[in-house]
Amino acid sequence: MILDNLSIKRKLNLIIILTSIFVVIIAAASTMGYRMLTFRQSMVENTATLAQVTGNNSSAALIFGDRQSAKETLAALRAEPHIITARIYTSDDAIFADYTANDGVNLAGLDPEKIIEDGYFFEHSRLHLFKPIILDDENIGTIYIQTDLKKLYNDLKFYNLMLIAIIIFSIAISYFLSSQFQSIISEPILYIARHMKAVSQEKNYSLRIEKTSNDELGTLIEGFNEMLSQIQVRDQKLERQREELEEQVTHRTAELSQTNRDLQNAVSDLEKALEEIKILTITDPLTESYNRKYLTEHLPHEIKRAKRYQHCLSIIMCDIDHFKQINDTYGHMAGDQVLTDFVLSIMDLIRINVDWVVRYGGEEFLIILPETDLEGALCLGERLRRSIEETTIQTQGEEIHITASFGTVCFDPRNPVDMISPEAMINQADEYMYMAKQEGRNRVKGGDLNKKISSPHDKIML
Repeated sequence: MILDNLSIKRKLNLIIILTSIFVVIIAAASTMGYRMLTFRQSMVENTATLAQVTGNNSSAALIFGDRQSAKETLAALRAEPHIITARIYTSDDAIFADYTANDGVNLAGLDPEKIIEDGYFFEHSRLHLFKPIILDDENIGTIYIQTDLKKLYNDLKFYNLMLIAIIIFSIAISYFLSSQFQSIISEPILYIARHMKAVSQEKNYSLRIEKTSNDELGTLIEGFNEMLSQIQVRDQKLERQREELEEQVTHRTAELSQTNRDLQNAVSDLEKALEEIKILTITDPLTESYNRKYLTEHLPHEIKRAKRYQHCLSIIMCDIDHFKQINDTYGHMAGDQVLTDFVLSIMDLIRINVDWVVRYGGEEFLIILPETDLEGALCLGERLRRSIEETTIQTQGEEIHITASFGTVCFDPRNPVDMISPEAMINQADEYMYMAKQEGRNRVKGGDLNKKISSPHDKIML
């Protein structure tokens, strides 16, 4: 840092000046900010009060259609030099009486679209304020007052300039005073620093610093002198022991480094082995998809999360059509290849680290889709169906074409359900899948959880 290379005198000066500048600027900024915030609001409140009084005084003239009396009432606003113009409107927004401050020269008419019943707005350094004239709880008209803010803005600028001048003057005073008084602290510290430098350069531990005060600096000098005495006694002894310690430390460091490397290698091997074991316990060894153990542990958590955050949760159950015929015709090795390629096709279309696939049993698979509604699940199922239908599996010199049937169920928090559980969702997805098989296979069926399935079915041969 820049301060690290400055002398103690300059640091003290800089700290005092910066502190003073910060305090003065904070105070001035707070004052200026408060003035800016309250300036317009106070102008609106004052003008609103004036409009209220003037409107009340004009209510009788407005009722009896006495325009001259209303003009005389508005003329009283001449005592307020910042008011440019004022008007009284009837209840149908027609001008009843007006007043201008520029010697009777009438100003341009106000845009009718800007006439409001009650409120205000700022435009071109002017305040436009409207106030309803109420008589016996009935709105009989509106008074409009236009105020010039330029003079008040000029006053505010002058006030801000005065604050800036005060800030500059305060900084100058702070600099002068800090220059005069910093030596009270800096001189004793510099005195100690000079003696410390001499001891360091000359290695003369017999030198002593004269105590000049009884404050903390005096205590520091006493401690420094005591330290020199102890160093003088221990210096030779430490020098003898240093070489012995360096040799011992070097030898011990080498032993610890080797032990640490061996331990790190052992820990790394153990972590890898544990990770492999963990993966094996939750993964189907053939397709590398998750197994039912993983499903049993994690599906309840997905359901709880969907209920807590009110998100949709969908499940797709899919089954390879006529898989038994594939095994009978091409052999079990070909069947294993079909299962592996089938899962790879699914993995290509689902979201990584969000959706997950489970081998539920044999050629049946579950696809868990967090934060996915029924429409999204059906759309994904159709994409999977087309992808699998168009896939050609090469195995043992044979080309195998397969299709699959899909059953989809969705828990939607917007729809009431009788019960939501892993078993309920899986069973309903299974029913939709067998409905797809009953209707001809190679198709996608689905619906919301607990929605009654209209087409009864019986499980058929795969």
